[in-house]
Amino acid sequence: MLLFWLISLLLILLTLAICIRTVMLSQRPEHEDSPTLQKDILQQQLAELEIDLENGTITEQEAANSRREIETAINSIKSVSTAGKNERLQLKRLTALSLTAFVPLFVLIMYSNLGRPDLVGQQPLQASQDQPITPEQVEEMVAGLEQRLQDNPEDIEGWQMFYRSNMVLERYAKAKQAAEKLFQLEGETPESLLRLVDALAMENEEQLAGKPAEYIQRILELEPDNASALWLAGMAATERGELQQALNYWERLLPRIEDGTEPKQQLQQMIASTRQQLGMDIDSNVDPDLVSLVVNVYLAPALSDNIAENAMLFVYARSEDGDSIPIAVVREPVTEFPVQVTLDNTNVMMPSRKLGDFKRVQLIARVSNSGQAKPENGDLVGAVSNISPLLGNPIDLIIREKIQL
Repeated sequence: MLLFWLISLLLILLTLAICIRTVMLSQRPEHEDSPTLQKDILQQQLAELEIDLENGTITEQEAANSRREIETAINSIKSVSTAGKNERLQLKRLTALSLTAFVPLFVLIMYSNLGRPDLVGQQPLQASQDQPITPEQVEEMVAGLEQRLQDNPEDIEGWQMFYRSNMVLERYAKAKQAAEKLFQLEGETPESLLRLVDALAMENEEQLAGKPAEYIQRILELEPDNASALWLAGMAATERGELQQALNYWERLLPRIEDGTEPKQQLQQMIASTRQQLGMDIDSNVDPDLVSLVVNVYLAPALSDNIAENAMLFVYARSEDGDSIPIAVVREPVTEFPVQVTLDNTNVMMPSRKLGDFKRVQLIARVSNSGQAKPENGDLVGAVSNISPLLGNPIDLIIREKIQL
């Protein structure tokens, strides 16, 4: 028992140390954008243009037009220096102190409510890991669980397991039966209502109209900031064609989703697409010269061992019309992720093309292990499309692929 609590204390202290170190050391590195970088990329575009001409993928006239535009941009590049923003040390210290107080308290509260102190010190059951569980064994376990619930219909944990098992097995009628039983046993809670929504929607080919939509609204009455309900409410509103209502739900949800996750990146694209459909992506009051895109770049954990010591991070904004010439680009050394960069009119490739001139752009982040602007085998890359430069919110971009040429 004493050993368990000592190990728990050490883990809490280790977690605190990692969190506080991350907060205190995180900073936005100074950008290393320069005319040299811009010229390198434009020269690369010029070389690729000649290759396309030789391969016959573009005409001589198209090549001449593009060549003239690139050469004009190369000749017109001027040195621009951009100063990085200083981190707010006081805010970091306050965050660190808050973590110090909050993490141990949070762990103790969660363990007291969700943990099983009665199991400490007991001999764990011996489980065989030599062979994977077969489908037949899964069927046998679910059947056994169903029989157990017939004998003990008040077993809440058993019904929860029965619900999850049937959702995974895509037996939605059985899952709905379990969800209804849990609703009777637990009462009207956000969790019991969400189970009903999921089971009913999946049974109805993922449609939320009818009872699922009613349950979603009831969840929001009980818990207005419930993240799952806000997401589903937006989906239900979209089904009904009520795009403005969907946008309202999703914009309420956005700050509640963890940064650097696929759900947040997906939600940002859904918001951008909905705003575009509503004609809200163009704001006549925004000065094109002041438009900027803040990008939070994350690295998938599986790729963390694939970065060279002197690697460079390139973040591009490109138009959605297929033009290979970047609108703006930032280059900086790879230190640690996540990292935040800002694309604005100080790092555009051509003075005649500004971010504010484009309705939609594609954002690309690439870790170049060689430090070169040209993509090479082994580089790491991620992209997100259909982004409005006027959206205003920071965009999450996750690097998750390795280039294989």
